[in-house]
Parts: sequence; C-alpha cells; structure tokens
Amino acid sequence: MQDSCVAFGVSQLSGIGPFSIRYGVETANTRFSQKATDVATGVETDLGSFSGGNSASCVYIDSMLENSNDL
Repeated sequence: MQDSCVAFGVSQLSGIGPFSIRYGVETANTRFSQKATDVATGVETDLGSFSGGNSASCVYIDSMLENSNDL
C-alpha cells in the first residue's frame, strides 16, 4: 500500500481600526494504491488492486467590521 498526502495553505489577516479583512488559498492532493490481503492468513493475494486520488482547493476572502465599543 502506498499513500501520499500534500496539503498547503497561505493566508493573511489585516486590520485597520474596526475593519479586518482575511484572504487566502488552500490546496490538498492525495494519492493511494492498495492490493487485497487475506485477513485470515495475512497473505497478499492477487484478488485485485485499486488506486486513485483526490484533489481539493479553496480560495477565500472575508471581512469583519467591529461595531461594539465594549470589546
């Protein structure tokens, strides 16, 4: 069985007075492959194999305005 996963993200948070803005990007990539194993005997048999992968990414931007003097 072979697995690999890579995740990476960059973001920034900036504020001026009561106004804050946050933005960034995140990404992840996963790859795998596996052979079938007989659990009862622990012997690796050629019952088939499978492999695949996933990729995901996200870009975001948001802001906040503080409107309370008590905080």
